[in-house]
Amino acid sequence: MRRILLALLSAALLWASFPPLGFAPAGWIALVPLLMALDGTDPRTGVRLGAVFGTAFFAASASWLWRIFGPACIGLWAYEGLFGALFGGLACGRRGRAWHLLGVPALWVGIEWLRAEANPLRFGWFVLGLSQSGSPRMMQVADLAGAYGLSFLMAAVSARLAFAARRGLGTGSRRVALASGLGLVAAVWAYGGWARDRWSLPGSVEATVVQAEDVQEDDLAKATRDLRNSPKLVVWPELAVAGDPGEAKSLRALAREKGTTLVVGCRREDGSSWRNTALVLGSDGSVLGEYVKHVPLPFFDDGIAGKGYPTFQTPAGRLGVCICYDMDFPWVMRGLTKAGAEVFAIPTLDLASWGEVQHLQHTMNARIRAVEHRRFIVRACSSGISQVIGPDGGVRVEVPGMAQGTASARVSPVTTLTWNDRIGWLLAPICMLFVVGAALWQVRQKRAGS
Repeated sequence: MRRILLALLSAALLWASFPPLGFAPAGWIALVPLLMALDGTDPRTGVRLGAVFGTAFFAASASWLWRIFGPACIGLWAYEGLFGALFGGLACGRRGRAWHLLGVPALWVGIEWLRAEANPLRFGWFVLGLSQSGSPRMMQVADLAGAYGLSFLMAAVSARLAFAARRGLGTGSRRVALASGLGLVAAVWAYGGWARDRWSLPGSVEATVVQAEDVQEDDLAKATRDLRNSPKLVVWPELAVAGDPGEAKSLRALAREKGTTLVVGCRREDGSSWRNTALVLGSDGSVLGEYVKHVPLPFFDDGIAGKGYPTFQTPAGRLGVCICYDMDFPWVMRGLTKAGAEVFAIPTLDLASWGEVQHLQHTMNARIRAVEHRRFIVRACSSGISQVIGPDGGVRVEVPGMAQGTASARVSPVTTLTWNDRIGWLLAPICMLFVVGAALWQVRQKRAGS
């Protein structure tokens, strides 16, 4: 029972680091009770403890899924909990100092990547590093190896603290473990202060988000015409135009009238199916091109998946566009960045019926993505929370959730490629290889002992 309570305590701490509570420091110690529970256990017990931890965490954190799927979401929570079970089965036993410093974080990140990106029901939310979007300093290190790199550091801190709490550990070893864990936190804090100052860039071009749900194209057009400022970039939500806009004559006229680049989420018919599309219109009324959603939402009719990474030259800089769920997977925005994107527009469909907690959690992904690539993000949602985000991950302006309205802030193009864009993104796949190796080693040990 003690071990189960420790696993549940870890789930509670991890839940607390995400909205609605959003207490980011809890993420740095969230795995400590779970690792203490796993210490000295056999793989079968580890699997059970990990499943309890994972299922409890996802049921609490993604409770809003009930609004969408009803009782069927219990299966989704249990499925996500399987990855906690895998972690528990591989992280169990009584391991040494090096294992806690490198092995535990490598296991955690590899399994996170498997859960979030490398399985049929991939779900890019609740990566441990995303919890730090509520901490302006601690999230800055994401430009080195992304949210997964931040997860690695956080898991390493938890592992060092759990090792220090081990019974029978000598005073000297305990002090070293504590010092190394706190040293990692201090290093991230120091780097965050330097990077935040460096990337708190002023904008030079006005950009506007338009937030509205269940309205007609004419209503969105009126909100755009009524803008008192003269933005060079206006972004509407995903599927803002319900039907196929065809030649988009009215939208082209609006872009020309306002002298703005207009990004509009719409539905493009494609034979018997359709494509979830962002149409990009130039300030002269020309069609600059379109982007098709790469990652359709599971269990929904979300159109045919798009391919390629088109970018569009605009007064705000070379524009990269991705749509809603695309943002939750780092490879989409990384591909656009490498294709030359200097600023991002993200039309998004976050429905009011999904609840405010879902909206709050989704904004966390956007803030970390801004830091990972050091780009301005202009994100327009149906019911919230629409934001303009700076390269430091700071929110420059927003429209509150469950409201209709517009908000404007200045953005600038950024051309720098971060360490994460260049090579840091490889950390998670490498950690996945470590997971495979650890699993094979455990199978070999079991066969040798039988």
